[in-house]
Amino acid sequence: MGTTREGIKGMTPEETRLLRALRDRGYVVVLFTPQELGRADPLAVQDAGIERMNAAIELLNLA
Repeated sequence: MGTTREGIKGMTPEETRLLRALRDRGYVVVLFTPQELGRADPLAVQDAGIERMNAAIELLNLA
């Protein structure tokens, strides 16, 4: 499976529509497949990602 801007290959059409609808409303959606996560704890990855993304957003808003 591969992650693309449109979603994850193998997603159902309904999942893809939901992803597009969220993005169309201005949400940023980041997905990782179980294969991409490997043995990493999904919640730990989520927390670390949120911290880093918040810092990036703050920095980009200052530019």
